[in-house]
Amino acid sequence: MNDKLFSNKVLVSKALVELQEWRVLFELTDQFGPTVYQVDRTVSLTKVAAAVEPASPYYKASRFGREWIESAVVRINEKYQGDDDEADGEQHGVNSDDGPSWEPLPLDRTDPNFEQAMEVSEKAIEAIEGDNGFAANLPDERNAIVKIARGTLEAVRDGTPSIAQIKSGLLSPFRYIAHKFPEAAIGVAAKLAFEALKKWLGF
Repeated sequence: MNDKLFSNKVLVSKALVELQEWRVLFELTDQFGPTVYQVDRTVSLTKVAAAVEPASPYYKASRFGREWIESAVVRINEKYQGDDDEADGEQHGVNSDDGPSWEPLPLDRTDPNFEQAMEVSEKAIEAIEGDNGFAANLPDERNAIVKIARGTLEAVRDGTPSIAQIKSGLLSPFRYIAHKFPEAAIGVAAKLAFEALKKWLGF
């Protein structure tokens, strides 16, 4: 697709957020490197479209294809042209309301909920790392998730992480694994870790 179709950064941001909510994508961030979005290829547009009404853009995109998508995006860009700066404050995850989420999080490492979250998160990472099926079928994806989750967990244990880091480095990967492998041991472990982290953070 033409890169100009995605020139409106606010709309792109909103689209990425929604695709993550539908679990089509999950976000992998790094302290120094660029943010990467991993596609879950087990979730197709057709499956998403089947879960929504015919009026939904997902349904129309699945039914009418790329030509409809490009036409719709062009019209959206025309409608919202020049609104980037004004709408910046409405972006999910990067607006002024979410700004403090990148500030260092005050930690009480004696909190039982903290200790529980760390313990089950470590077990989840070990389960993901040790899953032979995941490693054989999707080695790069498995390695990326383990590396990011382990690095984030170390930062939580020994450093001064932010809420945003914890969300992207632990919550997002664990939610993805729990959804991708709901009946497998790694999916169960990831779900336990996800819930324990949410309880500790008060979500």
